[in-house]
Amino acid sequence: MARNKEFNTDAAIDSAMGLFWRRGYANTSLQELTEGLGINRGSLYGTFGSKHALFVTALTRYARQAPMPLLDVLSAQGPLVPRLRSVLVALVDADLRDPDHKGCMLINSAMETMPGDAETGRIFCQTWDTIHAAFESAIRRAQATGELPESVKPAAAAAFLQTTLQGLRVMAKAKSDRQPLIASIDLALTVLN
Repeated sequence: MARNKEFNTDAAIDSAMGLFWRRGYANTSLQELTEGLGINRGSLYGTFGSKHALFVTALTRYARQAPMPLLDVLSAQGPLVPRLRSVLVALVDADLRDPDHKGCMLINSAMETMPGDAETGRIFCQTWDTIHAAFESAIRRAQATGELPESVKPAAAAAFLQTTLQGLRVMAKAKSDRQPLIASIDLALTVLN
């Protein structure tokens, strides 16, 4: 007769996400996971299969949740540049306020595990593609309303802004001063003019 799980799987995934986000994949031990999730090794393996499978599950959840504020801003109506500046500044400020200086879990995981981890690569590329498409679509809409000139190449500008966003997240994680990051945002947005 199979035993019922004695823990909340969603809460366990959230706890694992927090651990992997703060410590990274390699630096998070099985003991830390079992203690942090409040389960034993058998339950961890029985539910998730392996430490790596739990990591992929947690990273997938992060990749679905974390981009939503940016995607919401990019899909909203109204002038793009002020909305974009506002969300980029908000992301930098949130990273700078974070006492753990976690940065972006997806970028951290890519830097730690790629190119060797195909699952991390898949999650990263899917998220990259989603964000790139949102940037590009927002740029095209802003061109259609006359906010942005037709000379802006949407795909190239989207890739540049996305790369800038990732750089900002890394620099904010490294405890950089705010002012150079804000100046970088303002300079990056000039590519849209």
